Amino acid sequence: MSLVEKLLLALRFNTSISDYLLPISFLDKFLKRDGATFTPSTVLPTILEVLAQEGYCPQRDGEVRIIYKNKGNPCYFFYREDDPEFLLAQASFKPDGYRDVDELLLHQVCSRTNAIQQAGKAYIDEEGGMTFTVESFILSGTPLGPLTLHMCRALEMTLAFFHRTLRELTEAQKAAEGSADKSTTLLPPSDSLPS
Repeated sequence: MSLVEKLLLALRFNTSISDYLLPISFLDKFLKRDGATFTPSTVLPTILEVLAQEGYCPQRDGEVRIIYKNKGNPCYFFYREDDPEFLLAQASFKPDGYRDVDELLLHQVCSRTNAIQQAGKAYIDEEGGMTFTVESFILSGTPLGPLTLHMCRALEMTLAFFHRTLRELTEAQKAAEGSADKSTTLLPPSDSLPS
């Protein structure tokens, strides 16, 4: 296996966007043969092509957005040519899906997700829905194909971590409430306690 193949294999399992960009940009400089330069007008078409090759069935939605589904979840890539160095991958869910969950618990899960996940972030939007994001800067020489796939994986991992943490904290909360209920039932009636 060549050095290039080993580096690409090692980068495939890395989940930190910042750790990923510099080596892949450096590696891409060695792989370039035609000296093509970065042009903002090619970013969304390239992302669309890469997602289609991976089987995501993406669709372009207006000037700045691509919609695709990842494991049934609606996801988006946002890119504006007037801000050519910034790329955003996002998944949003309406408040209906989290209506039965305590808002304080949701904030705790968001905080834990944001602290532990390096690339992805979770927050509650103005309408009470959940939004998950992965942001990246497009450095000169960064190949968009690997960056797109890496951002998709980082977003998928953020969603999985959030929902796993939500389940764990919900179960812990129910267990604590159950043990609190049991401990209160073990106490004698208040009129039988010494004063």
